[in-house]
Parts: sequence; C-alpha cells; structure tokens
Amino acid sequence: MPQNWLANQTQDAARERIIDAAERTFAESGMSGTPVQAIASAARCSRATFYRYFDSRDELVAAVMMRQANRLVLQIQERLATIDDPGEAIVQAIVLTVNQVPRHPQLAMFFEATDLATTHRLVGEPGMIFDLAGLILGPLLETARERGNLRPGITIPDATEWTVRSALSLLSLPGPVKRTDQQLAQMIRTYLLPALVHND
Repeated sequence: MPQNWLANQTQDAARERIIDAAERTFAESGMSGTPVQAIASAARCSRATFYRYFDSRDELVAAVMMRQANRLVLQIQERLATIDDPGEAIVQAIVLTVNQVPRHPQLAMFFEATDLATTHRLVGEPGMIFDLAGLILGPLLETARERGNLRPGITIPDATEWTVRSALSLLSLPGPVKRTDQQLAQMIRTYLLPALVHND
C-alpha cells in the first residue's frame, strides 16, 4: 500500500476516493456483504485511514446513498421543470422516483430486502432523505401555498415527510397489483394528493 496515499489530496478528495471505492465494491458484492476492509482495500488505504475520514461504516453508506440520490434529484428536477401545476408535479415526482430508483443499481440496492434495515436506519438521520426530497417538494408545496391550493393546517416539512414516507413504502413494499406509471399516478392523485392540495 503506498505510503503517500494522502499526498497532494485535499480531505474532500480523499473522502471522494473512498466513496468511489465503496460504490464499486457495493456494486460487486452488495451493500450488506461488503466489510470495511474490502472498501479500504479497493481504495488502497488502511482501515486506520478509512476511519480518519468516516466515523463508521454507516456514515460511508450514507455518503454513497446521498451521492446517488443527489444525481436522481437533479434528473427529477429537470423533468418537472415543464409542469406548471404543483400538485401534478408532486404526483410525477413520486412516479419518477418509484420508476427510476430500480433503474439505478447502486441506488436500488438500498431497497433490497437484505439492506432495508440499514436504509431505514439511515433514512432517519438528520440531513438525509427528507432534506433531499425537500429540494424537490419544498418549492412545489410553496407554490401551492402561494396559489391558495395548499390545504389549511398543512406545513411544508410535514407534507414533505409524509410524501417521502409514501414513496419509500412504494419502493420497499411491492403491492399486490403491478401498475403502469399512468395507473400509479392516478392512485397518487386519488389517495395522496388530496391530503396535501386542492384545486377549488
């Protein structure tokens, strides 16, 4: 192992290198089946160096999850840019999330049965999925409020949390009926959206 592993690297660059290695090893062996030593070896650093940049394996897993989720957030924001109705944009944001996560292998692994315990633990950490979802849902809910469409008593943080929990359940618990994107969108319009906004 090179003695000058950190030479000419900033702390951020070193962290990114370890995250890169984690993404590769997770893709090869799965998230739950990849120990710290395998990640350190892939990054060509020692376990001691690993723990210099990450307090725990969970912290690294969270960093991988955030990197993948950030990429998806940008894709969804681009797709929603042409939708004027905030309610419909919320519907499509959920549909896109449910549709796209399984197509990103390194993001989909977080919703596999063997890794759900880790995902559920990390999802509650401050600054994780709820904050990311707020980047998408916050502006949409604020627009709905400005237009008088947000239901009385609804707060944007609570509405964001409820919407995220609904999306997570759709991702992690397949239903008894396989629905097309159009059918899923209609179900969300019927059962979830009315709790948040109205078009009266």
